[in-house]
Amino acid sequence: MILGLICWVAGFALFAAAATATGWSTLTMMAMAVILHGFSYDFVFVAGYLYVDRHAREDVWAQAQGLLVVFTQGIGFLLSSQIFVGLVFGRIVGKSGGPQQWQLYWLAPAGFMAVILVLFWFLFRDDARSTSAPGDDDKPT
Repeated sequence: MILGLICWVAGFALFAAAATATGWSTLTMMAMAVILHGFSYDFVFVAGYLYVDRHAREDVWAQAQGLLVVFTQGIGFLLSSQIFVGLVFGRIVGKSGGPQQWQLYWLAPAGFMAVILVLFWFLFRDDARSTSAPGDDDKPT
């Protein structure tokens, strides 16, 4: 998860840098940012699915996976698109935004993801039972 969050911060920072770059460096940074977005998705979302798979009991496994999808790819995407497109874009870039405004626009999600990265790094703790399969808690060791 941490590696995925790092990729997201780096990708948004590359988009910000590409906003004021010129020539081939702009395309190179943008291509690298898109590639990092793929890594971000894989490491964050797939790790989330694996975490739920490991910790959810068998009788609620499908509901837990469904709830994860609703929060991450439903409510999460809806809120982030409304916040960053509805509020941030209009205030920073506006109708006639230049390269500096676009750079600030991409630095906003980079900073947000950096804060999430630090919070996740320090606050997330996995308990010792995480190495057992679902339902193994009642089996003798």
